[in-house]
Amino acid sequence: MKLYVGTFNTNRQDYVEKIVSALTVPAEEIVNCKSSNRKLIDGLGFQWEGRENLDFMREHHPDLHMVSSESECGNGQMDWRAGEHTFYLLHEYIGHGCDEYYNWNFILCDQGRSAWGWKQNALVQVRSANRTYRYTPEYYAYKHFSHFVEPGSTLLAFYPLKEGLQAIAFQRPDGKRVIICGNINNEAKPLSIPLGKKFLNANLVAHSFNTFMEK
Repeated sequence: MKLYVGTFNTNRQDYVEKIVSALTVPAEEIVNCKSSNRKLIDGLGFQWEGRENLDFMREHHPDLHMVSSESECGNGQMDWRAGEHTFYLLHEYIGHGCDEYYNWNFILCDQGRSAWGWKQNALVQVRSANRTYRYTPEYYAYKHFSHFVEPGSTLLAFYPLKEGLQAIAFQRPDGKRVIICGNINNEAKPLSIPLGKKFLNANLVAHSFNTFMEK
């Protein structure tokens, strides 16, 4: 069993650090401890603006496992714009050190109105009027990261969102490299990613998610 603290949804770095420090026990207080100070927790969970703390926490607490403990749940639109935002969040959290990302709602009816009146998004939307369903754009955003990037893959490179383009590269256990990239511009944009002595050169369609994998 592992113990995680969170979820941290604030960008107050001092706030997060204060809590983590309070959960660190000096070595001299631990019986038969031969190492440095020991933390009482195994990891941290982040959401919303909490992701702005990831770089600092990874640098200063490399022994802690970091996860995105809850994705942003949207406003019930379940449209392409919502899918692009979730794609961006996946890209940001994973690129900054999280290797687990938890979705909040998998299946919701219509506009996903909660018991307290908040309309939320889901990966699958059920239309109650005719009892049909559809996979939302957020479902496909998740699929780019979960279907092609296998367990045990290694993060090779992270390219933050810039001029409407973003990309992240992995190496799978079978040695194949996978590049996941997105274009949120209203027009197609060229992308060039170095891969050792090679380059991936692609023209990304406007408002698109893309995955490229070596044969």
